[in-house]
Amino acid sequence: MRQQFITLKSEICSTPRRLLYRIDGIYETLLRLTWVIVWWIKFIATGNWSDIFTKMYNTIHNRKIIKKYLKKDRFDFHWLYFPGFINNKAYQWWLVSMSYNDILLPHIVSKWKYTSKVVKRLQYIGDWPYMYQDDTVDFMIKKGEVVIDAWAWIGCFSVVASSFWATSYAFEPAKETFEHLQETIQLNKELPWKIIGVNKGIWDKKEKIWFEDWLDGNWWNRINTNITDNMIELISIDEFTKENNIPRIDFIKSDIEGYERQLITWAKETIKKHSPKLSISTYHLPDDPEVLEKMIIKINPNYKIIHIHKKLFAYIPWKHTK
Repeated sequence: MRQQFITLKSEICSTPRRLLYRIDGIYETLLRLTWVIVWWIKFIATGNWSDIFTKMYNTIHNRKIIKKYLKKDRFDFHWLYFPGFINNKAYQWWLVSMSYNDILLPHIVSKWKYTSKVVKRLQYIGDWPYMYQDDTVDFMIKKGEVVIDAWAWIGCFSVVASSFWATSYAFEPAKETFEHLQETIQLNKELPWKIIGVNKGIWDKKEKIWFEDWLDGNWWNRINTNITDNMIELISIDEFTKENNIPRIDFIKSDIEGYERQLITWAKETIKKHSPKLSISTYHLPDDPEVLEKMIIKINPNYKIIHIHKKLFAYIPWKHTK
């Protein structure tokens, strides 16, 4: 079973195929030249050099990724499947502009290994991946482990975790996004382990609160008490594990738009008892790296903290080193 995920598809080399590749290359070149001309005209009109060329690169890059991986009604990232969003370009664009760089590309390039040498080359494309390993630290998901994917969106990280034979609890509070998460789970039902979708957000307590979905015109999901037509359920990790009789948690991944402090506050029993590996984004608030490190060490002094390019990795040396 695992071999079919690791083995890359072979391509048949033939004269017609090489001709198609050549035509495709010419098309890509003309497309890029067209975008250069369009964005150059915009630059002349606005004078904003950096912004114009960043948008130009992102547009070309995203179109290329969509063309490469979209197969009929689904995205196929080397046997990791996601909905194609044929009728929803906003989701499609988000998948290839954000989740691809941070989660899927490192997984594809490193071929399940996430060596520091490989991921360091990718850090300036997106955020640092949520896993890595070097000569001393083994910050990887292992077979049979239980993973918390805090605010999972459509489940990109959970799919990757499941490909390592782990069980992932994918938390996504937004109703429409959760429906797409369920689609992702269905598309990947042949993965060796399982993904369990949870239509709740991770927070410091169990409650309901108003929520602003990124489809409402924002670039991210966030809590917003001024919104009165989109209520979501929230729960802490400690409450969730207790209510569902989950015997252990081995890995917590968190990227919840600045609410990581709330997550840690009420995951303290889990952190004390199970000492899971913690992979947490630290770019939302300026003092996140320092504050989050102090919070984790206060809960469990046995943790060692590593900060690498917008990520905090916390681990127990005697458990997670080679």
